[in-house]
Amino acid sequence: MLIGAQLYSVAVKCDTPEHICQTMETMKQYGYQSVQISGFAYDAAQVRACADRLGLHIGLTHTDIPQILQNTDQVIHNHKLLGADVVGVGYPAGYIQDGKVDIDRLIADLNPVSKKLEQAGLKLAYHNHAMEFEDLGGYCLMDVLQEKTEWNFTLDTGWADYAGADAVKAIRKYADRLEYVHIKDFRHALQENEDAVARIVPIYAGDTPMDAIMQALQEVGTVKVAYVEQDNANTAADPYGEMKKSIDALRVKGFVK
Repeated sequence: MLIGAQLYSVAVKCDTPEHICQTMETMKQYGYQSVQISGFAYDAAQVRACADRLGLHIGLTHTDIPQILQNTDQVIHNHKLLGADVVGVGYPAGYIQDGKVDIDRLIADLNPVSKKLEQAGLKLAYHNHAMEFEDLGGYCLMDVLQEKTEWNFTLDTGWADYAGADAVKAIRKYADRLEYVHIKDFRHALQENEDAVARIVPIYAGDTPMDAIMQALQEVGTVKVAYVEQDNANTAADPYGEMKKSIDALRVKGFVK
């Protein structure tokens, strides 16, 4: 299992083609072996050329749902250029009603296009937040997706734990849908009703059970890359430095070769 950098975490540093490549080079220098392309505009051929020069793997993107639905052929073309084999849904914008995902409409819209992606040699993957793990009476929306789709899951283990689910059980439960996952660490709240994103910290700097999560990810044998995602690194004084803290901590723990 490789350790990757979800570039959404440092999207503020990816505002030009030159800066995208500089960011990829910095992540490579830190020890990240793969990158996820997300959160910024990019030229797929240029990104691939940079990745090839650096010897970086690209696993997936997060791509807006309207793009996936309305410009499927272009999305396929871009992913072929990138060398990414998974088209990721990062957030179901447009499918949220009263704080909940309209899961039936989401599935109805995306299932047909997922078949087209599969025919092109790609896979669709859904990235969860906390809401997909809300207990709905012995099941959650992730279970609905498992039952009614054949999509992959970009399981965000941090959000699963934050939601009160057992992230290790989730890894084992959805193992056959997992190739690329997100690892994220949260600290305990410092004040009542503290914003969740404000609580995200570098890996092993918080209270998420990272040892158990990392061991489970290795043990299931289906995960190609665990991507570090720190949503609030973009607003830190040193976004790169936040990502370096995570890879350094994972190296100390033996998860980075």
